[in-house]
Amino acid sequence: MLGNHNLDSLEIPERPPGSRNADRAKLSLLRAAQIAFSQRSYGLVGIRTIAAKAQLNGSLIRRYFGSKQGLFEAAMTDALDVSPMIACEREDFGKHVAMLYFDKVMFQGQALPMMTLGAGDPEARAVSVDVADKRLLAPLAQWLGGKNSHERAVRIIVLTSGLFTTWRLLPDPENKSMQARLRRWFEESLQAIVDE
Repeated sequence: MLGNHNLDSLEIPERPPGSRNADRAKLSLLRAAQIAFSQRSYGLVGIRTIAAKAQLNGSLIRRYFGSKQGLFEAAMTDALDVSPMIACEREDFGKHVAMLYFDKVMFQGQALPMMTLGAGDPEARAVSVDVADKRLLAPLAQWLGGKNSHERAVRIIVLTSGLFTTWRLLPDPENKSMQARLRRWFEESLQAIVDE
């Protein structure tokens, strides 16, 4: 799922007695990177900036992730998870995903902005394509099964990411009548792809 993280309230697990701070540091760097890469283009985000937001030394990025590209890949991998979308019966897919979008507001995370802002950089774009294929398209295509499963998975991702992006641009997204019609169309469109 696309995570929704706020830098001011990083959720870092409590450290068990005797364990190192490595897991906490990695998680802090990962969350800070997701926020940074979702707000500025890949080329404009420096590892020192990410480390400063995580309140850690920049050398830890190289130690834990190898490079800025490694950190970007880890941040994308963590942010993308299709499993909540497919945690339903096939006949309920449209209603289930609409519920995630409209009721739970679970798709307001960093993955889509990270991919969009990274698209101009060949390194970040290659990572985004690879991670999206492994974490979204391949599992969704496998769940769909049957003829043209990969193409159908692509259509579902285009539809869901398109709604997510466009929703913020609507002149009156709180209009209940429009919301109900849009939701019904979204449910039916998704379900039609699954039922194909």
